[in-house]
Amino acid sequence: MELTEQAYIEDALQKIGDRDVEISELSCNKIESSLKESGDQFDQIIQAIIAKSTLVKGDTTIYLRYVSLISRIMGMNEEYFVRCSALGLPERICELCFSDDYLVKILAIELLSNISKLRAGIIYLTQANIISWLTEQAYGDDNSSTDSLLCNEALRVLTNVFEKSLMLNVPIWHLSGSRAESNLQRVKGMIEPAPVLGKRFLDNIVRHIESMNESSVLAGLYAVSSFASCSLASLQLIIDDDTLLAAWLSILNRKVELQACCLHSIAKVFRSILNQESVLLAGHNDSKTMVKDGKLYIKDDPSLILPASPHDLFDTLRQLFLAIGKTKGFVHTMDYLLKLVQQPITETRLAAYDLIHAMVGHPGPPWGILEIMRKDSLGALYIWDEVSDVSREVTKAGKEWRFSIVAAMESNPYKDSLPLELREDITKKHSRGPFFVPRGASNPMTMEL
Repeated sequence: MELTEQAYIEDALQKIGDRDVEISELSCNKIESSLKESGDQFDQIIQAIIAKSTLVKGDTTIYLRYVSLISRIMGMNEEYFVRCSALGLPERICELCFSDDYLVKILAIELLSNISKLRAGIIYLTQANIISWLTEQAYGDDNSSTDSLLCNEALRVLTNVFEKSLMLNVPIWHLSGSRAESNLQRVKGMIEPAPVLGKRFLDNIVRHIESMNESSVLAGLYAVSSFASCSLASLQLIIDDDTLLAAWLSILNRKVELQACCLHSIAKVFRSILNQESVLLAGHNDSKTMVKDGKLYIKDDPSLILPASPHDLFDTLRQLFLAIGKTKGFVHTMDYLLKLVQQPITETRLAAYDLIHAMVGHPGPPWGILEIMRKDSLGALYIWDEVSDVSREVTKAGKEWRFSIVAAMESNPYKDSLPLELREDITKKHSRGPFFVPRGASNPMTMEL
């Protein structure tokens, strides 16, 4: 006999408390799918979750499943969050943040990520002083044995909050707490002006990067690259912070694997910011943008503010690029990348390819092509000749990376400004593919092929 929709939902709600984790997760997915299709049963579902979670509050494992589902539902859209907030449901997650159980606290911090996706959620977290609390957790305490896992998770969620606040144009840096009267009295006295929280967020990133714990370094690296990637304003904020920029690039002086991660993170920032540039170039001269209060907005996404001109964007990226060489003691950053390309260390070699590709891909800054087309500092070698020759690379991944640089140059509109000889060389190498071997040359065994 086929279940009605109502019976189907009731069955799923009941099975959330099943001892079999897989059955419980499938039930949560059913309820999520139902609410995504229609909100007709929202009140019924939420009231049932509240009732069932209250009954099992003594069983932490089962209770967490219901709270986790509440978090997922709130994160679906602004309307659901507001309706859940009216019932006091966000407080259920916040209460878990202060649990004496270490693992419960970490899970609660993770659940905050769902709330931080939304404009109303970010404002709630700020006014409830949870961002202030997360800042404390991410910072840790030098006088205690605070596990880095908790600090790293808190920093990850903080990064998401600040990143989303910029993307959604939420003035989080200018908000302050105003809910001391709520049931979160335990954080009373932690209210801080948001600019202070923003500064402490950046300080937290530095603290993680400078840690001797590798997982903390990677958490800090994720935070700085994600925050820098979300807008030109956030990237400029990092570049203007000498301490934070120096900490970020100091990873290039650590172990090889971390150096590679750092270069990949910079490439990620280049691509993200340059993708915004493609929207900018398309929007300045057509109907896709609008001007309001002296700022340029995308009509389809009024939360996205664009820089005044592509030159602002290119100049900011160039500052970051030049800082890499300065950190490594090179006059030209491209000489440093060329050195990595010529070394037999696979991790950093592939990471150097990634950054070069990000520079010359489309859309890319005009100076990216000029950098790759000049000679090295000794005047002995054209950088393009080295990075575009797939036959000099011994790994399959390396050959593909070199060819991707050639392909990016071939499709870059700034290529047309190069001399005819160079344009023909780009086209010729592109036509050969990634596994070309010159006629008469030995064909060394290629690793990983």
